[in-house]
Amino acid sequence: MRKWHKYIVNYENNVRFVQRDEAFSDHKKSMFYDSNRGYNSKEEFFKVYFYNGNHRCKIYNNYLRRYLKKEENILSIGSGRSINELLLIEDGFDIVCSDLELPCKEEVLRLFPNLKFVKYDVTTFPFETKFDSVISLEMFYLFDKNTLSRVFKNVAECLKAGG
Repeated sequence: MRKWHKYIVNYENNVRFVQRDEAFSDHKKSMFYDSNRGYNSKEEFFKVYFYNGNHRCKIYNNYLRRYLKKEENILSIGSGRSINELLLIEDGFDIVCSDLELPCKEEVLRLFPNLKFVKYDVTTFPFETKFDSVISLEMFYLFDKNTLSRVFKNVAECLKAGG
């Protein structure tokens, strides 16, 4: 994982530096993956992580719904909390989520027992199954140029012909 800076724009106080992540454990902390806030019900989960004004997730949702098909099998790489993926799965999309780990694993599987999650590091090798589509919403900025080249090679190898 390359070093990156995270900034939060606060219109009252301008921009402030938040943190520098150098490993997944740092990234996990800065993304609040240790927090299990919002896991009392599906409704609360989507209210906290999707409908709370998270414009980025809404833009992703619109894009994914426009270009993905329910009859396709889809791999999500670097899924994190799987917010957009879970919303699509609830609507009948066939998605396998993957990441280095699943945040709040017990809580999310209790709420979403249909979630298919696989621990997968895309930097090491191609996924063993072929998919119609591969999505990744928020991880490419983490990699240096050489690692990114390997990631795209591995993604290309796990796509079906025409995927």
